[in-house]
Amino acid sequence: MKKRYDFSKGRRNPYAKLLKRQLTIRLDEATIAYFKNMAETAEIDSDIDLERAQKARAEAEKALEGGFVEGADLSAARAELQRALVRIRVAEHRRREGPRSRG
Repeated sequence: MKKRYDFSKGRRNPYAKLLKRQLTIRLDEATIAYFKNMAETAEIDSDIDLERAQKARAEAEKALEGGFVEGADLSAARAELQRALVRIRVAEHRRREGPRSRG
């Protein structure tokens, strides 16, 4: 590998403008809440406390079973349940497999 490269005769990619396009996607509130919740659950598996995750799952199930919940509240309760279930699944997997070695 050279220490220095000469880019004086280089040219820009002529196809780059064809690759970029603006796109509008309309999302409903439930979808936005789902992905926000999934982003919040992206945590290191060793930081997950299984007991707290199980308690959050129980609270979310209780909220959903408690009766009629309106639009955004329903989607928030579902998202919270989904988050708790993912955290439980990751914590149980970590317990079975053991901690990962980094590097």
